[in-house]
Amino acid sequence: MSLIIKPTNLQPDQQLQQDVFKNERLVLSKGTFLNHRHIEKLKRWEIQQVVISSRFAEDSNSELDPLSEINTSHFSEEHESYYLTTLFNTVITKIVNEMRYGELLKPTDSIYEVRNLFIRLLKNPVNKKLLSELLQHDEYSFFHSVDVFILGYFLGKKLNINDMEGFATACLLHDIGKISIPREIISKSTKLTSSEYKMVEHHTIEGERILLAQGYKETTAQLARSHHEKIDGSGYPDQIDAETDRFFTELHILTIIDIYSALTLDRSYRKAFPASRALSILLNEQHLYNQSILFEFVDTLKIYPKNSLVQLSTGELANVTKVIEGLPTLGVVTTLLDEKDFFLPIDKSISIKEIVEWNNDQYAKELFLWLQFIQSLRQRDDKKALKYLNELEDKYSIEKVFTHLFEPAMNELYHANNIKRADRMDNFTAVTTLKHIIDYKRFEYTSAVTTTIGSVLIIDAGKKNFMLKHHILHSLLSSIGFQIRSISVDEPTLDLPSEEVLTYISNHSIEQVVIVGSFNEISALTFLLEAIKQSYPHTHTVFVEEKANAPADDHSFIDLTTSKIEKCLQFLKKLINEKAKGD
Repeated sequence: MSLIIKPTNLQPDQQLQQDVFKNERLVLSKGTFLNHRHIEKLKRWEIQQVVISSRFAEDSNSELDPLSEINTSHFSEEHESYYLTTLFNTVITKIVNEMRYGELLKPTDSIYEVRNLFIRLLKNPVNKKLLSELLQHDEYSFFHSVDVFILGYFLGKKLNINDMEGFATACLLHDIGKISIPREIISKSTKLTSSEYKMVEHHTIEGERILLAQGYKETTAQLARSHHEKIDGSGYPDQIDAETDRFFTELHILTIIDIYSALTLDRSYRKAFPASRALSILLNEQHLYNQSILFEFVDTLKIYPKNSLVQLSTGELANVTKVIEGLPTLGVVTTLLDEKDFFLPIDKSISIKEIVEWNNDQYAKELFLWLQFIQSLRQRDDKKALKYLNELEDKYSIEKVFTHLFEPAMNELYHANNIKRADRMDNFTAVTTLKHIIDYKRFEYTSAVTTTIGSVLIIDAGKKNFMLKHHILHSLLSSIGFQIRSISVDEPTLDLPSEEVLTYISNHSIEQVVIVGSFNEISALTFLLEAIKQSYPHTHTVFVEEKANAPADDHSFIDLTTSKIEKCLQFLKKLINEKAKGD
């Protein structure tokens, strides 16, 4: 175990467990066995405290794992401090580095401030109990909570928060509601479905309930409830906006640092984003956050993304034109007045004082990604198309990947073909590539499906060049848990004998039938669909038409007619929910 101690209390032969720095200069290396000369050097350099090896836990036969459980009830007060110090040190080695924190922890004494507060808060038995439960339920959420606590402490301190300890407690426990989310969902390695998103979103309400039940202040509970709100009213769970007095300074801080932490830590479904990219995402969406506090956060980290308009220490204005990923506090700037390009010097003789403005058009960026995605499809470049899709899909649920990306891509390809904007062969190639990408995503999403939510028979009665809509619908429904049976026919009246279809529906417990085609084909299926309705009145029929045209006849045996896959999905989900309530 480790022990933090002042140099005045050091003894010869004790061993350093961490490097000792002063003003970024190495004083003594980790592993050094101290002698009298070393101890005098530490005093002379005015080192406040060092970490040494402790043989305190002699009654233990094995090394204590600080991440196994936060349970110190059987420890003496002194031993508890050692344990919590070790726990904090273990956590920060996993989350704290200059690529994420920039200059937040300079001077180096800063880490001791936040560590001492962490120890003090975890000596509270209720704080300790709740954090232990979170650690046992989901290790990522625990690390994220400590990360938010550290970020919140320093940004809150800079903004002169009055009740710093209360705010730090709220940061530490803001995600406690996640203990109510099933482990298989919170650790899911692929995208979430819409229903899973709703389950995850409920952690805010559950967090408020838990904290109020444990006797925490109303403000602490409110921060747990509202940390996913946005100032334009688009957040959850209450869609509050900046006009309400519920959006106070501490909440503005928490909404920003929570997103930054989540983006820059590894997740079960993606690798961490570099700090500069995470800040770019926040700045691109600054209409969702308090801009002045967001700029303060950027200035606190001293990490300025490309396209930042900044003021230099010389007083000049400059644009950041390049960021070095491994050294994000450095980069290339171009002065506005004389358009001079230069690297920011390591010796800080010229540095960035503050961010002044953010110069980027998010709409233009998303349009660029979309056009590159379509172009990659036409070039039959699966790898590049998947790369652009992965950037586009980040903000979408599984359902919306299909309805907001794949279906519009299909429509754009077909539209280009109809107006002769693209060569017919190029268009065929693009459709084939799009099917490959859809298949890849379907495999990724279905691998995480654990339960079946309903059985659907999809009958593709459309033209061959419109089978892509059937493919998208089939892939979407199977990706979110529907069991799909699929039939494709050229001549509906010849290929679909009514008796055989009715037997098929019975044998496979089909609950819903979806027809994909045109009104010409649906007319040919009238007798079959009427037979289905008569034999199985609780089986619903959806007609997904190839184009949004009004039907020539009134087909009362069809429960929904739409050209939109999203409306078909909403209808099927509604039927599933109604059945669940009835059961």
